Amino acid sequence: MNHTFQNKKGFTLIELLVAMGVFITVLTITVAIFVNALKGERLLTELVAINNNAGIVLEQMVREMRTGYNFTNSGSCESSITFANSQYSDPAGNNATTTYTLASGGIIRQGGGGSGLLTSSNTEVKNLCFKVLQYGGGGARPECDPARIVVSMKVGPKNSGEGTPDVTLETVVSSRVIPSEIKDDPYACKSK
Repeated sequence: MNHTFQNKKGFTLIELLVAMGVFITVLTITVAIFVNALKGERLLTELVAINNNAGIVLEQMVREMRTGYNFTNSGSCESSITFANSQYSDPAGNNATTTYTLASGGIIRQGGGGSGLLTSSNTEVKNLCFKVLQYGGGGARPECDPARIVVSMKVGPKNSGEGTPDVTLETVVSSRVIPSEIKDDPYACKSK
């Protein structure tokens, strides 16, 4: 019964420890990649939701500005705008005014047709800029040309970390209301 261990096949303890070490290292790297992919997917989903909400809010503002006139903005970048909204009338039959304002990280609408916060609870508006431009081409007075409004906004997730990117949206809208066609011609554009 003389057996020699030299002909026996098997693993040594050192080989098993090395194999387990390599396996644990590969498993750790794989789990870290998977966790980072999940975080990235969550961030992307959040940014898509914020972008969708901001786009809907921007579209609502632009839709009302297209049919508005008498914009109270000096042409510089301001965080609020007020205008006569031809979609809604006050009790006297005049066009009601509508105001959009940046307040506490959200966009608030006030005026005819209802008031309230337009942005969702997970969206923070970090910057809102309205610029009203009237050119007066062809020698006409600027107030006799339809207004063009530049609207830009920077949004991001509420309570986000440092590395979260912001989304910037910008559009230009022209009012479809020609000032000479406004009731009672307040700018005396017809007499020119």
